[in-house]
Amino acid sequence: WLGAKLFLHAIPKLESYFSGKLVMELGSGTGLAGIAVDKVYPSIQSMVLTDASDSALALCQRNCDNNQVSAKAHVRKLCWGDTLALCPATKMETGGETCGTSETTESF
Repeated sequence: WLGAKLFLHAIPKLESYFSGKLVMELGSGTGLAGIAVDKVYPSIQSMVLTDASDSALALCQRNCDNNQVSAKAHVRKLCWGDTLALCPATKMETGGETCGTSETTESF
């Protein structure tokens, strides 16, 4: 969770990473980071919040609904090693513990 706290503090300074981009959060859990990105950068093209846990996905979706996250955000199940057809051109991946551009996260 330390990574998530640091990421939340950094979000306002990361406009060039998010503005106009397709965004994917890996291991969204409650969806806090994705909700924050949606609120700070409404200009994102699309966002996919992912997790492997069905209970985490249900909580994430409920939190997105309660916080009126834009229709551009989608909550989807994704396990490490799986592919997600919804976002083949994702340019930015974020997570509480991982953050980087697609060039730096090829191994994911």
